[in-house]
Amino acid sequence: MVTASQTSFIPKQSFDQVKKKRNTGTWLLVSLSGFVLALSLVAAAGVFFYERMLTTDVADMRDRLERMRSAFEPTLVQELKRLDERLSTLNAVLGGHVAFSEFFSVLEQNTLQTVRFRQFTYQMNTENGAEVTLSGEATSYSSVALQSDVFGKNRYFHDPIFSDMTLDNKGNVTFNVTFILDDELIKYDVADAVNISS
Repeated sequence: MVTASQTSFIPKQSFDQVKKKRNTGTWLLVSLSGFVLALSLVAAAGVFFYERMLTTDVADMRDRLERMRSAFEPTLVQELKRLDERLSTLNAVLGGHVAFSEFFSVLEQNTLQTVRFRQFTYQMNTENGAEVTLSGEATSYSSVALQSDVFGKNRYFHDPIFSDMTLDNKGNVTFNVTFILDDELIKYDVADAVNISS
């Protein structure tokens, strides 16, 4: 009996099945690529329209700003600028001004009845305030000592030094006192000046 021998090495499987497998993988890759491309196009269109919208908004804001700027009178703006410069200069001048009126009030409150001052001189010291020298007269040395204690306790009078104590022909003690006057007491206050003038 003769058996049929297979002379072909090509499988008997259909070529259509192999093509179907290949088409399915290719179709999936093409679909995924198309989806990514469509998504990129939509994103690019969104960015383009958003940029146009922002450009339009900037142009609108620029137009509004120009309208607002033209609503102000340019001469008024220049006049207000000059006034501001003058006020700044005035504040600088008044900030450097020295007013001793408060000092004299504090001196009056801190002077004993047995002591009087006849001469007053000062020299401005940029670091601490003013160096004040007073020439005075007291009824006794104990009055000078008490006056020294009073000045030593005052927060505005720093480092008071009493010197040149001598008896005059009437029996009174003459003396000099030097101290640093706190800058806070002699600063000119702009707010006070406005209140006084109004």
